[in-house]
Amino acid sequence: GSYARVAYIEPVEAGEQRPLHGANLMGREIAFETGVMQIEFSSGAIVAIEAPAHFSIEDELAMTLHHGKLSAWCPPSAQRFAVRTPHAKYIDLGTTFGVQADEGGKSSSSVFSGEVVCSPYAPSEPSRLLYEGEALSVDGHSVEKIDFDGLPYSKTWAIAAGIMQTSGAVKPTPPDVLGRLAAYQDNQSLQILPERRNVRLAAPLMVNLDRPGRYEAADHEEVETSQLNAFSWTPPPGQAVRSHLLQFNPVKSDSKTPADWEGHHIHFTGSVSFDTEILAVITSWVALRDSNEFLGHSEVAFPPLSGLERNTDHDPADIVEIGADRRTLHVDIHTGSAIDRIRIITAEKQGAHALKPE
Repeated sequence: GSYARVAYIEPVEAGEQRPLHGANLMGREIAFETGVMQIEFSSGAIVAIEAPAHFSIEDELAMTLHHGKLSAWCPPSAQRFAVRTPHAKYIDLGTTFGVQADEGGKSSSSVFSGEVVCSPYAPSEPSRLLYEGEALSVDGHSVEKIDFDGLPYSKTWAIAAGIMQTSGAVKPTPPDVLGRLAAYQDNQSLQILPERRNVRLAAPLMVNLDRPGRYEAADHEEVETSQLNAFSWTPPPGQAVRSHLLQFNPVKSDSKTPADWEGHHIHFTGSVSFDTEILAVITSWVALRDSNEFLGHSEVAFPPLSGLERNTDHDPADIVEIGADRRTLHVDIHTGSAIDRIRIITAEKQGAHALKPE
């Protein structure tokens, strides 16, 4: 039957009453004051809501945000998923988008990918079609185009994308349209960003790790001439997948960057945890490049040595480890002036109906 199940909820503060993990919220009205909640709908929609928030769930394709902030991801099975607010309804046309509403009733929406229809309730205001990278606000009197700004959705966007927790040097990339995410530059951290979702792979991929355990990267010469330690992999039968990119993409002109990049290496350690199992990890640059057609974005290039490698004869090897729970990736990386990347393949949620790659 239909459901809207709590798939994740941050720990409850003392005295606050909130739904339990696994609770079905269909037909219920919920208010909570702290934290973030991820809700999985039987239609396949994934919604993350940040407190303070007050919302109601009508059915598997409709909810009302009285006030608060949410990010939603909608596969084809959840097309026309609707978020109602006090003065407008936002209807998905196959997309990732955010909606926020204040207690005075004013709301806004930002589209990260795909399209959204905004239908104001005021009879004098026509419906508007919002495209990727666009945003607008609605109150009881007017509809206004506004500048796209993903930052208000930093918490909900990551959790809707399945990035549940990071530690150490690993940080979620600030929310943006998908095509611009990989271009984000930062000298102080390893950025984790979502790539493709809901993909059913049509052919095997070369990967470097597909089970709990530790991988040590190869030397430069070996990485340039072969896919050392890479092997052919296919997901479990019928399993759709999603992909994330973990990268160090430095800004060389940044004043915090060492003046002499050549020969200078920075040591990063950290981890990222996902809401589903890690199925495989790709670390060698040839395998990264070859999997980009199916799991990445066409705007992202993978030059030689953009994977992981031993930087010099004296530096320790880069290390990647899948935790025993299969949901956490630990990294210990020595990097410098070049881009370093890792692609992480995780299981898609079971409620989503997967597509074959285009």
